Amino acid sequence: RILKIMEAPKVLKDYSDEVNVQLPLIVDPAKVDVGLLQPAIEQLLALEKKTRLVNDAASSKLLAIAVLDLCIHHKDWKLLGEHVTLLSKRHAQLKQVIIAVIQAALAALDLLPDVESKTELIEIMRDVSKGKMYIELEYARMSKILSKIREDSGDISTASEILQDIQIETLGSMEYDEKVDYLLEQLRLTMESGNFVRAELVSHKISPQKLNDSEKLQALKLRFYNLLIRFHKHSDTFLEVSKAYLEIFQTPSVQSDPNAWKDSLKNAVIFVALAPFDSEVSDLRHRILSEKKLKQLGSFREILDLLTTDRLMSWPLRFDDEWRKDPSFSEEKEQDAKRYECLKKSVVQHNLRVVSKYYHRVRTDRLQYLLELDAVDTEKYLSEMVQSKQLFARMDRPAGIINFRPQQNADDVLNVWASDISNLLTKIDKTCHLIAKENMIHQIG
Repeated sequence: RILKIMEAPKVLKDYSDEVNVQLPLIVDPAKVDVGLLQPAIEQLLALEKKTRLVNDAASSKLLAIAVLDLCIHHKDWKLLGEHVTLLSKRHAQLKQVIIAVIQAALAALDLLPDVESKTELIEIMRDVSKGKMYIELEYARMSKILSKIREDSGDISTASEILQDIQIETLGSMEYDEKVDYLLEQLRLTMESGNFVRAELVSHKISPQKLNDSEKLQALKLRFYNLLIRFHKHSDTFLEVSKAYLEIFQTPSVQSDPNAWKDSLKNAVIFVALAPFDSEVSDLRHRILSEKKLKQLGSFREILDLLTTDRLMSWPLRFDDEWRKDPSFSEEKEQDAKRYECLKKSVVQHNLRVVSKYYHRVRTDRLQYLLELDAVDTEKYLSEMVQSKQLFARMDRPAGIINFRPQQNADDVLNVWASDISNLLTKIDKTCHLIAKENMIHQIG
C-alpha cells in the first residue's frame, strides 16, 4: 500500500506457537460438524482476545480469518455479517486485523447466492469501513459493487449517489488504470441520472494526456472519449464532439480497424462542419483536411474543401441525399434533425464571410441572390453573425444597401496608408539587395 498503516504497537507476547497448535484442533472438527460451529467460534474469539491484548497482530489476524472461514464454509451468511462487525469493532482492535477481515469478506462476495444477501453484507462492510483511511481502497471497491447492484435493479439515482460519495482521485493506494475506470463509471452514471453539471466536473478529473501516454490505457481512452461525445452532444457543443472523435481516430487500436477509423474520422468532419465558426474551428478544419486518409471519404473531404476556401457554396449541397442518410442527421430524433439545420447555417455563414471579403458594399437583393435566400432569412443570418461578432456589417434598409467595412476617420486612413508604404519600401529595399547580390555573383563568375 502507498498509504502506510501507522506503526503497529510493540508485541508484548507472541502467541504464534499456541495458535498454530490450537487452530487445527478447533477448526477441523467444526468444518465437519455444523453443531460444533458456535462453540468453535467462541473458542477462536476467546483466543483472539488474548492475542489482541498483547498486540500479536499476526496471530490475531489468523484467528479472525478462521472465524470468517467457518461461516463461509457452512454458508451461514447472516453469521458472517455479524462477525465482520464484531471482529472489526472489538475493543482496541488492530488495524491489520480489520483490513484482513474486510478483505476476506470482500473476497467471499461471489459465493453469496442472491443479491439481497450480497447487498446486506456490503452494507455491513461499508458501515465498518467508513471513515477509515487504511481501508479506503476496499471501501471504494465495495461501493462500486453496490452501485452496480443498484443500477441493475433500475435505481440509477442511488447508484450514482453511491459512487459520487467517493473522492477517488485522492486515493493514493489505487492503481491509475483502476482509478480511471472508477472515474469513468462516475461520469457514466451522472449522465444516466441526468446530472450533466456534475458530469462535467467529473470529466475534468481525468487527464487526456496520461491516457495518450500509455498504450495499455487505450480501451479506457476510447471509453472516456465516447462518454465525452455523449456529454457534448447533449449540450450541442459540436467543436468538442469533433475533437473527441479526432482523438478516437488517432488511437492506434482504431487506426488498425478500417471501419472504426472511417467512422470516427467521418464524425469528426460532420461535427466540425456543424460547429459555429471561430479561429479554433478554422484551425481544426484545416488540421482534419490535412489528414491523408480523408481522401477515402469522398463527400466528407469535399465539404471541408468548400468550407476552407473562399468560394460560395450552393444549398442544398450536391451530396445532400448521402448526408441525410447519416445517423447524425436522422429525422427520427428531434435533436438529430436540428443538426441538419445547423449544417445549413454553417453553409450560409460561410457564404456571408466570402461575400464580405469580395464586397465592401452590396445591395440586399444582390446578397439574397448570392446566398440563395429570401429577404427574411438573409437578414436573420446576417444579424446573427453581426451579433456574435463573426462579421462587421451595417444595413441601410431604405436604400437597400449593406456595408461590410467600418467607416474610418482620417487618422485610421493615414495609419493604414503609412503601414502600406512602409511594407512597400521594405520589399523594394530587399529586392534591391537581392539584385545587387546576384550582380556581384555574376561578376565574380
